Amino acid sequence: MALTHRLVQPLRESLRPAPARLAFTAGLRAATAIIVPMAIGFAFGRVSASWAGLAGYLVSLADPGGSYRSRALVMGGLSVAAAVAAAAATFGASLPVAAVLMFVAGFLAGFARVWGTGATTVGNSAAIIFAASLAQPGPPAAAALRAALVLAGGAWAMTLSLVLWPIRYYRPARLAVARAYRALAGYAEAAVSLARPGGGEADWPGFIAARHPALRNTLEEARRILTATRRGRAGESGRGERLLVLTASAEQAFARLVALLDVLESEREPATAEAARAMESFARTAREVAALVEREQAPATVPGVARAAADVAPPDVRDPVARAQIREVARLETQLDSFLSAAVEAAVGLHDDRVAAPAGAPAPTPPRPTPWRAAALLPVRSNLTADSLALRHALRLAVAATVAVVVARAAGLRYGYWVTLTVIIILQPYAGATVVKALQRVVGTVVGGTAAALLVTFLPFRAAALPLAAVLGWTSVVVRPINYALFAVLATPTFVLLAEARTGDWHLAGARIEDTLIGGMIALGAILLLWPTRERDRFPDALAAALRALRRHVGLAVDGLRGGPVDPARLAAVRRQVGLALINAEASTQRFVTEAAGDPGLEAALAAVTFARRLAASVTALVTMAPVSLPAGAAAAVQSLVAEQEAALEELEEALRTGRPPRADAFEPAGGGPAEAAAAVLAGTDPLLLERLAGISRQLQVLRESVVRLQAPAAERGAGAATSPRRDAASAT
Repeated sequence: MALTHRLVQPLRESLRPAPARLAFTAGLRAATAIIVPMAIGFAFGRVSASWAGLAGYLVSLADPGGSYRSRALVMGGLSVAAAVAAAAATFGASLPVAAVLMFVAGFLAGFARVWGTGATTVGNSAAIIFAASLAQPGPPAAAALRAALVLAGGAWAMTLSLVLWPIRYYRPARLAVARAYRALAGYAEAAVSLARPGGGEADWPGFIAARHPALRNTLEEARRILTATRRGRAGESGRGERLLVLTASAEQAFARLVALLDVLESEREPATAEAARAMESFARTAREVAALVEREQAPATVPGVARAAADVAPPDVRDPVARAQIREVARLETQLDSFLSAAVEAAVGLHDDRVAAPAGAPAPTPPRPTPWRAAALLPVRSNLTADSLALRHALRLAVAATVAVVVARAAGLRYGYWVTLTVIIILQPYAGATVVKALQRVVGTVVGGTAAALLVTFLPFRAAALPLAAVLGWTSVVVRPINYALFAVLATPTFVLLAEARTGDWHLAGARIEDTLIGGMIALGAILLLWPTRERDRFPDALAAALRALRRHVGLAVDGLRGGPVDPARLAAVRRQVGLALINAEASTQRFVTEAAGDPGLEAALAAVTFARRLAASVTALVTMAPVSLPAGAAAAVQSLVAEQEAALEELEEALRTGRPPRADAFEPAGGGPAEAAAAVLAGTDPLLLERLAGISRQLQVLRESVVRLQAPAAERGAGAATSPRRDAASAT
């Protein structure tokens, strides 16, 4: 059964479509980047122009989107790196020299990921050019010509992406900000829909687990694109600052929506009705703001912002918690209205860059750019350790690519560089991701290679291969965001047709299938034999990092409950750290699923992330409360309770880091402790605060039980796996 899980789950992952849009424009650009240099080369009888076509295709694929500056850096960096790689590889005529060069190139390509996604793309694509060039060694003149052709192909692709398809400079940032406001509106509407009666028991933990990471990613994407755009426009102020105001307002609104969600979960009428009304009102205006940002035109009418409800509970509401919640809803709605007012003002003036940023908006501070030397050296220093995932991956890729070169040359494979290319493309830092990529690449290549063999057999003349390759290249890039296996199915005949149109070798498709299978086996062997790392062993560290960020968030709650000022910038930064750390932990569980779907500890890992997200939402609701005015003794009891919860999080973090079970006494204090003292003083003064503090304590207890199950031996985990995350989460709320 376990073996079946390990085979079926990666296959499902490899065939699962991603929730993305078809990339029609990117496909057209890639096809043009291929066809123009190839057609020019064919017209003049220079088959070496295929290097320009290959470079143009890879540079087109490397376009990360966003600001012109960030796109130019990635695409230009790849063009230069690929040219150097193509030139250096021509000197690998002998096997020893080729092996050494491939080891160095593979290591640099793998280690490049320490500088981020753009550098990872540059490293992998340059390694692909290197492997292709290594298969065709030549004299220095050939190296210079090859480098020039690669640079020309890269420059042509950059011209296509940055000049011939001009877009408004701020359009990517505007669309990202608009997506953020639509996502916030969708979040509010979905929460209200879930809270409506008649829909059965509301799955609030499931809602949080599904919605919060997606919304956090959307906000981070808007922040990333806008930051890159503004850094590329040092002298600009108007439009960029308005977009910055919109982004900051969206971030602040997210926290208040989470606090309103806490009221919806309590199911105390009429407080839930007030919260639902506030969220529906916010959603309507947020969608209007998104439309304004997308159009970037002077609106005919300005969206109105609803006035907040009065901070008075109806006289017939006797439940003290419900009365306190109604006051809390009014306060949160007032804050939401303030953020929406600033957002509307910024969106209305977005079309005119000459006007100063609107007054009364949140005061976001753009991140101070890190000096480039520090930004370049710090990731290197921090990853030159034995336990660095990036360093292990770089060494693994270097060894596997070198083995691929040796095997291909020793076996005398005519197109042996495809073995190396397959290794470079397939090998990932994680075992599960490598298996999925291997299945996608192998299945896609076999299907695409078979299709290519049939196509070239029935083509009436060789010249037809070039336009057909352009069509297939365009289609492959169009579907690439949806599924990599489908991309491989279409990309394989693209390369085969281009190569066969030049060589006239109609057996090329079969050779590609054979070499791809060999490369896939080498990559899988490398991930299993060279420094294997199970995600089961890495997940506790990812969860501990999330709990560490949560502990800092709870620490800010202590400051707020003291009535002292809480720096909004620091609060927003910590809240972002929590969201990103939870996203990392969730990504770890997804890799866990791929590697070991039958592991009894998987249920505990999924439950732990669910409970951690639920706890993060509760802490956000606590921190967004107004400062509490309590007598000195009461304030001390509340602060002691929150400090105790902070210590419980620290205990969980330490237990995950060391692998020992968390101490039970950190979560079940003896009678007369801070929990009972806080309950005694808050029962008649601030029942809402008492409710939220008690909820956090319950969630901490359930989170501890999940960690205990995660660390238990396999037999014990299997016996206790009957408890579902939903049932446990329900008891936590």
